Amino acid sequence: MIITIITSLAANLSSFIFVKHRKLVMAYKAESNFLKITSITLIIQVIGNFLSIGMLTFEHSDYLPYLSIIRPFVSDSLTLVQPWLLYFFSSPMRKKIQQMFKRSSPATVATVVFKSRSV
Repeated sequence: MIITIITSLAANLSSFIFVKHRKLVMAYKAESNFLKITSITLIIQVIGNFLSIGMLTFEHSDYLPYLSIIRPFVSDSLTLVQPWLLYFFSSPMRKKIQQMFKRSSPATVATVVFKSRSV
């Protein structure tokens, strides 16, 4: 777990340096969103790390069942937090996902299916 946190921190730092050196019009917003995503992910990783250490430390304690109940939720949230953060902090990605799931009329769907088969 510690190796994962160090690797993640190194990857995030290199991405931050890349974004910092880019001369984009929206560089400040991208940098701000990047720091938010990195901070939230790092907090979840640290919680998971403390739970793992706690499970080893309190191996023969009454706290172990409680830590065992919480740990899968932290692990799943670490897996699922990245796409949701990308959705919340990236407006172009949010628009693409909304377009992908937007309802369309049945005629439009039939036309799209017909066109894709004829290619």
